[in-house]
Amino acid sequence: MSRSIIIALLVCCLSACVLAAETGKAEAISVRLPGATRLPASPGFHSVDATVQIGQEHFTMTFGLFLPPGYFASREPFPVVMAIHNRGIEGVGGGEVLGCEGMAHLWIQDAWDERDPATRPQANSLTLRKSAKFIGVAPQCPKEHPLEVAPMPQVLAELVNQLGRAYRVDQNRVYLTGFSWGGTHTWLIAEQTPGRWAAIVPVSGKGTEDPAETEARLANVPVYLASGSADPYFSGFCQEMSKAFIAAGHRDFVYRVLPEGNHFCYCGVYTDPAFWDWLLSKRRKAHPASRPASASTTRKS
Repeated sequence: MSRSIIIALLVCCLSACVLAAETGKAEAISVRLPGATRLPASPGFHSVDATVQIGQEHFTMTFGLFLPPGYFASREPFPVVMAIHNRGIEGVGGGEVLGCEGMAHLWIQDAWDERDPATRPQANSLTLRKSAKFIGVAPQCPKEHPLEVAPMPQVLAELVNQLGRAYRVDQNRVYLTGFSWGGTHTWLIAEQTPGRWAAIVPVSGKGTEDPAETEARLANVPVYLASGSADPYFSGFCQEMSKAFIAAGHRDFVYRVLPEGNHFCYCGVYTDPAFWDWLLSKRRKAHPASRPASASTTRKS
């Protein structure tokens, strides 16, 4: 073999090594649920432990599972709503996952958040835990594995896949929502896994670093963004996200501002029958794809 050929091969190998180092290889991901005999089989909100494997690492991820009475009265596949919790209950296991703020709170009891009196009149216009037409999932952020950091968004998507093996799940009607910290993470999770969600609903959360790029990544995902008009801090973030989606002509975008609602306005959204009509009508596209962001909207590292 000539010297020039050897040098060429070495250059190719070196280039391949550099590329592998830059791009990295996706580690294998698996989510294992308890056996069928240990999975919840009755209406209500249950705490379940799943075993997650990322590469060679194993850890436990607790999630709340809401099974409404209607699921057991039907033979049809049910949509899934994944609710991301607020800050403060990160960890492994514990009863905190059963009492987290946001949508999961309404899967447990008929109540409004007293910190936002403006939503009190509407709070019981819809009783979710009795009339829900979806399965609810509330994953608890594991210690040392932030939900927005890859590959945890892919782990959440795989959790839905595994639930579909145990329950009647309509995989084309899977929705992602969150309140406050959970609203922020709804954006961050969805832009990494846009093909998983039929729609997303960030409520009272921060925006992303580059709203225009986020819109491009979610070009084919319906978005229902909500905030309270009296939220002195988070409403500004929501307005910035809204401007980017409106400027891009997003195909299915709703920005709802609750009059006089403050940061804890989620009850005014989640107990509104019109919101549920909008959400449950959304179906995942057969082959969803992001719209390329322009050079001017490329995220800065």
